[in-house]
Amino acid sequence: MYLVTVVIPFFNAHSTIGRTLKSIFSQAGLTEGSIEVIVVDDCSTIPLGRNISIINSALRIITLPVNKGAAYARNKGIEEAKGRFVAFCDSDDYWQPNKLSIQLDFMMKNDSYFTYTSYYKYFATIDRKVLVEAPVRQSYDDLIRSCSIGCSTVVIDREKLNEELKMPNIRRRQDYATWLYLTKKYGPALGLKEPFTFYTISKGSISRNKLVAARQHYQVLASFETNTLKRLFYFSFYLIKGLNKYLKY
Repeated sequence: MYLVTVVIPFFNAHSTIGRTLKSIFSQAGLTEGSIEVIVVDDCSTIPLGRNISIINSALRIITLPVNKGAAYARNKGIEEAKGRFVAFCDSDDYWQPNKLSIQLDFMMKNDSYFTYTSYYKYFATIDRKVLVEAPVRQSYDDLIRSCSIGCSTVVIDREKLNEELKMPNIRRRQDYATWLYLTKKYGPALGLKEPFTFYTISKGSISRNKLVAARQHYQVLASFETNTLKRLFYFSFYLIKGLNKYLKY
């Protein structure tokens, strides 16, 4: 039994996974044997196991026979997890060396089931980073208007849930749908102001496909809010936020 399991969905991110794993296995303040890492290879064109140089007994690689998307890969990792806490990190993101120890300590002191942190958006093609500050608290009513939680910053205490942790099996925005579900059922998530994560945005990233992202965001809202006027009202926050980001970046 581990203290924390880090779940990483992977698909053809061979150029960045080494950096990601190094940042996780370099976490300070955690005793040996307290952390495991599960990488779920979502049927990459070149299997991850042939191209990884980091060898660690706490590293497990699960290879899926068919590509099923990040939600399925994350859920597979969660199913296999042996840690009380589950942390998420994408295969092109990476952490500051004190992220987990500070975040876990924060969770224990505040008796929190769900936390997240500030993070940097790292634009790889121009080598630029932009700080995204995390609110100190996010309730369902906050999140339905705008999501300020980066998936690679999240840690969840599974012991505080009365069910198995699972993301909806949709191709995009499954993390946002999960945060909405959890906060609606279990109460607000808590945030740390320190930026412990670098969230990488590269050319061709899913995050760049704005129309697809907008459609999926609306579909997620529709699964929680049946009233069309309320749904459109909440969707307007997403559009305004997207416009502000476009003008800013």
